[in-house]
Amino acid sequence: MDTQQKFVITINRQFGTNGRQIANQIAAKLGVKIVDRQILSGLAQKINLPEDDIQKMERKKPTFWERVSYYYRNSPAMISTPSVDLMGLTSSQVYKEQVDIMRSIAEEESCVVVGRLGFQVFKDHPNHLSIFLFSNEEDRVLKVMEMYGISKAEALKQIKQVDDAREEFTREFTGRERNDATNYDLAINVSTWGEQGTFDLLMSLVEK
Repeated sequence: MDTQQKFVITINRQFGTNGRQIANQIAAKLGVKIVDRQILSGLAQKINLPEDDIQKMERKKPTFWERVSYYYRNSPAMISTPSVDLMGLTSSQVYKEQVDIMRSIAEEESCVVVGRLGFQVFKDHPNHLSIFLFSNEEDRVLKVMEMYGISKAEALKQIKQVDDAREEFTREFTGRERNDATNYDLAINVSTWGEQGTFDLLMSLVEK
């Protein structure tokens, strides 16, 4: 990847790796946009749903996009002021809205994209680095307990729920397994390298 040209770094990660924070650090170091909430904000504007509602739905099953689609097919308020064809909205159409937002940002400037099947969306981009971050289950549990102030049992439950939802989402829209290393240019075990070590390793590769 050539950082002297317009580039895209996509970071997909397991829940409990603190991958979003690592992505934020990379974007800040490179001086480029982090594409995460921008997707939520852009989607919220297009279909007139508060970002907080989108974030709540994103962690639950059925998949995020199925919930958004269901909401808009059944919301009288939204049907009265549609910004897209809500009555015919499908999860695939909502996903396409997301992809369009991501690609429009990447066309304008270099960026780091967090999650949302970025590895697939930008697989044909000429200057793209695809990264997957994972951790040992014990470390993931401890991180989720720390982040949300919950018990070990609840952390394990949340990890399974998020893993299942993300796997289902990945299969639905890519036909691939989310944990398949062949999806990515680089897969890093954050448990092995640590968060700072993971950041340092990635920056050493990006800045070569």
